[in-house]
Amino acid sequence: MIVMSDPKVSVCMTVFNGEKYIREAMDSILHQTFTDFEFIIVLDPSQDKTFEIIDSYHDNRIKLIHNKHRIGFIASKNLCLHEAKGEFIAILDADDVSVSNRLFKQYSFLKANPSFGLLGARAEYINEKSQYIGKAWRYGLRPESINTSMIFGNYFVHSSIMLRKSAIPLDQYISDSNEDYDLWSRMILSGMKVWSLPDILVKCRVHGFNRTLQYGNDRSRNDCYAVYRKLLSVIAIFPNDNDLYLHYYFSINKMIPDHNTIIDLKDWLIRLIKSNEQSPYFNHHSMEQTIVEKWLIACLKSKKLSILKKLILYFSFELSKFDLLKYMIRYIPYYLRYRRNRNIGDVAQ
Repeated sequence: MIVMSDPKVSVCMTVFNGEKYIREAMDSILHQTFTDFEFIIVLDPSQDKTFEIIDSYHDNRIKLIHNKHRIGFIASKNLCLHEAKGEFIAILDADDVSVSNRLFKQYSFLKANPSFGLLGARAEYINEKSQYIGKAWRYGLRPESINTSMIFGNYFVHSSIMLRKSAIPLDQYISDSNEDYDLWSRMILSGMKVWSLPDILVKCRVHGFNRTLQYGNDRSRNDCYAVYRKLLSVIAIFPNDNDLYLHYYFSINKMIPDHNTIIDLKDWLIRLIKSNEQSPYFNHHSMEQTIVEKWLIACLKSKKLSILKKLILYFSFELSKFDLLKYMIRYIPYYLRYRRNRNIGDVAQ
């Protein structure tokens, strides 16, 4: 009797009314250079031809789960994770595209680095016609710096993720929105190491029905608040509603509306650094660097200030002038790159 071994990788995709982009997404997985995978697609009952398109493929790596009733994205994602047989799980949204060597590169890294449980990659953005419109505003960070950056928002592009199955919490996705930010944060708090490859391995589509564009609505903001509370509690900070609003406003890189707000922001950021010194959960250098770089953005985005006054404001932060200058010199090239692609960067938040 021949015993079939489990695939090394399970690719998970959930879809609802996805006829417009599902074929391109599926082709990008089925044409990967790495071939030892299963392709699990969880389909919520749709009103278009999504099922017919999926059913037209005759590839034994495809495992279609067609829900009898609509259960929604979160339940579908958890069902996909539950059904996965691979040691590693790659995620792709049904409107995005994986580069042909994505699975090979991510599998190779995780296999060679068993202490890592979550791995992302850089992305570029495409429009409804699959035309290139820019790169995600991300720059390479050490694992400990990614942990710190997660205090201010989701560093990872969802469709770029590969997970070690054994590292996934039992409760999996639980949030109604920003569910990936919540899950990645819980994995970090469990002590799991995470990283993101510098390679562009996925193309993320920007279009009118994209769930990413919902970032900023009340549900999304409240779910962000819940993640902030979890991450900040480990450095003994228990924020009130005003703290959370200021932190959120700052995290999504909004224009600072007035002088009083930016002074409140400076006090808040100094509080984060000092609390981490007293309850050192996050790497001190990475915490300081992340906060100062975001402080620089806040100063540069301050309304009605000349460049000189913005620089004076930046250097008023309670750190040595040498460190502030060092961080500014390091970060300015990335900020200028962000300015060139600022609309894409806003989507990527």
